[in-house]
Amino acid sequence: MILLKKNKSGFTLVEVLIAIAIFALSLVALTTSWYSNELKTRKARISTQAALLLEQKMAEFEMLYENESLSSLPEEESGDFGEDYPNYRWSFESQEFTMPDLSQALISNGEDQANQQMMLMIMQQMKGYFSEAIKEAKVTIYVKVRDKEARYSATTYFVDYDTPLSVPGVGAGP
Repeated sequence: MILLKKNKSGFTLVEVLIAIAIFALSLVALTTSWYSNELKTRKARISTQAALLLEQKMAEFEMLYENESLSSLPEEESGDFGEDYPNYRWSFESQEFTMPDLSQALISNGEDQANQQMMLMIMQQMKGYFSEAIKEAKVTIYVKVRDKEARYSATTYFVDYDTPLSVPGVGAGP
C-alpha cells in the first residue's frame, strides 16, 4: 500500500482570520492616532498664527498712538487682515482705567485715625490721577474655523506721562 504524504506548508483559515483581525485593529489604532495628531497640529498652527497677528496688531496700535494723547485712542475699531488671512479678523477696544479699591488693604488697626485719613485721601488722589493718565486697551483676534469662532486677546495700558499730579498741600507736579 502506498501512503500519500500531505503537504502542510500553508496557513489554516483560522490563522489567516486572526492575522487579518490583528492587522485591521492595528490599522484602526494607527489611523486614529494620525487623525488626532493632525487635529492637534492644525490647532497649534491656528493658535500660533493668531498669536503672531495679535502681537502684530498690538504693536501697530502702540506705534500709532505712542506720542498721542489718550483722548485720541478710539473707543472701538475693527477690521480684517485681507485676503492673506481670510478667516481672521480683529477688534480694538479702549476704556478708562479703573483702579481697584485698595483702601481696606492700606488701613491697619494699629495706625491712628489721622494717618488713616491721610492715606485714604492720598489713595483717592492717586485713583483720580491714574484714571486720567492711564487708558486700558484690548486687542482681540477672532479666528473662524468651520462653524466656530475662537478668540485670542491681549490687554495693554497707554500711559500719559505728561499728566500733572496734584496733591493738596504738596503743590503741582511737573
